[in-house]
Amino acid sequence: MPVIVEKVVIAFLVAGAVAIAFVNPFQLDLSWRAGLTIAMLLLAVLLGLQLYRINQTENRRTYATLTPERVNEIFGTNTEIQARKVCADYVGQRLRISGVVSNVYSGGFIKWGSPMVVVKPMVGDGKHLTYPDYFMRFRRDQIPRAKTLRRTEKVSATGRNH
Repeated sequence: MPVIVEKVVIAFLVAGAVAIAFVNPFQLDLSWRAGLTIAMLLLAVLLGLQLYRINQTENRRTYATLTPERVNEIFGTNTEIQARKVCADYVGQRLRISGVVSNVYSGGFIKWGSPMVVVKPMVGDGKHLTYPDYFMRFRRDQIPRAKTLRRTEKVSATGRNH
């Protein structure tokens, strides 16, 4: 949505303001032209500032330094209780993973109506990791796509680690 606002709406507001100020297609008197031009430019500036804030928020998200490879190592050499304790500091941080779909369960997260997608992480050389499987849920707008995923389909995702 921000791309549409940035590329279409703001451009339309600025072009309209310029047209009203110089071409006067509606045959408005000077005070109306000036007021409408200022209002349209002000709206374009406010939308631009809001988009800038959204972009800054996106850039400030913190990502876990814990990689799927490291998680594999932790779970492979420790008991699950010990591994969960080591990984506890990373809960709530964003994590980037790539892997293949192991399975998709319907109604995995009843509250959201989202399927539960199980992903086996992969490292750069295409090797699948043993531990752990990642269980994913999706935003409402992504649910239709999540439902169409197939086994062994490669996926990449960024999400919050729970």
